[in-house]
Amino acid sequence: MAGVLTPEERHPLLSETGRRTLTALLEAPDAPAWNHRCGDRLDAAALRRVEAFATSVVTEPPRWMPGETPVWVDRFVEHARRVVPRHRTASGTSRDDLARAWWELVPDDADLHDLIWFPTSGAGHPPVVVPTHPVTVSCYYPLLLEAARWHGASPLRFRDDRADWITVVSQRQGGFTVPSWSSFLGCATAKVNLDPAGWRTADDRRRFLARHDARVITGDPVSLSHLADLDVTLHPAVLISTALHLTAATRTRLEERFGCPAVDVYSSTETGPIAASLPSGGGRMGLLQPRLFVEIMDGVVTVTGGMNPYLPLVRYRTGDAARLAWTGGRPVLQGLTGRAAVMLRSASGELIGSLDLTQLFERLPLRRWTVHQRADASVAVSVESELGAPADIDVMVATAVQTALGPVGVTVAPVAAPGKVAPFTVDEPA
Repeated sequence: MAGVLTPEERHPLLSETGRRTLTALLEAPDAPAWNHRCGDRLDAAALRRVEAFATSVVTEPPRWMPGETPVWVDRFVEHARRVVPRHRTASGTSRDDLARAWWELVPDDADLHDLIWFPTSGAGHPPVVVPTHPVTVSCYYPLLLEAARWHGASPLRFRDDRADWITVVSQRQGGFTVPSWSSFLGCATAKVNLDPAGWRTADDRRRFLARHDARVITGDPVSLSHLADLDVTLHPAVLISTALHLTAATRTRLEERFGCPAVDVYSSTETGPIAASLPSGGGRMGLLQPRLFVEIMDGVVTVTGGMNPYLPLVRYRTGDAARLAWTGGRPVLQGLTGRAAVMLRSASGELIGSLDLTQLFERLPLRRWTVHQRADASVAVSVESELGAPADIDVMVATAVQTALGPVGVTVAPVAAPGKVAPFTVDEPA
């Protein structure tokens, strides 16, 4: 829908100052090659909902004791089972339900006027559609700001003359570079690709980042590490790492390089931010959302509730393993086993992020895949094709690998293991 919206529909509350800032961001000679337009789509009523949610994040933190269920859960589940088709017949859900028929998880009584839908990036699986709402998207900000507050990065005042919240990615294949404006933050935001191919010159990249010098920089551990490699002086108040597990070594390097806390956030597109690392360390992650009940079922993080009116979750299995513990009367996640950053080696010996190959695989008719790179840089791929996939799907898979990595050897075979698979594994070079 974003492609057919007018600027006024994308940014209903954009001030004249914001308009000048966003125009300057779009037209700056050192800007990256923007390839997508979006906006927060918040009118005054929607902004009040985000602000109310931001207050609840601070005043109503997740709190229950072992064996207890928050009082709101029973009412939430009762309503969800009355209005959500899938919840009438299932006691729990998972990514498979989204892949099979995502619309069966949308409430019958939902006003679909503001529906946003987009595919997630699969980890060994093709993308699935997650329906969401503009208010839900903007509610990410107060959750991430609360995580920053835990680490002493508060209060944060954002400057309206620049992109003061920047998300960095680092990939050669696919991905959006997006300028926007946040009515909640009161500043421009930007998603930029650090790969040199997205800039006219390397100096443009350095000048753009230094000129905005964003207060908050988000990204995954790989892209944040690439940012740390650049010869640019930045003064963020906080770095927020999402999507992949942030190792202790990478966190230490980022904090020393930028002189600010680096916060590890556990999040998914289906749920939004679930938990964030605590400053006390020990691998513990504090829960963030006021109305998200977290259980551990068969060792898997399972959630009920959430902030998305188009996707009320009832015992949704995230697929990630962890334990629940309690500190100060509040539940925390411990021993979370999330996705790790995986770097593949190209034929020339260059390290390439696995997301580049994921982007290429997502264009193919695949249900599942797993990639293993051997010590000699050759690659073994196991795939499960969709029904109706062309007969030369193995050739298409091998071509995708060599597009990302160059002329490495590739073998393709069927996936043998049932269920969830590790999408990428590598052997150390000989």
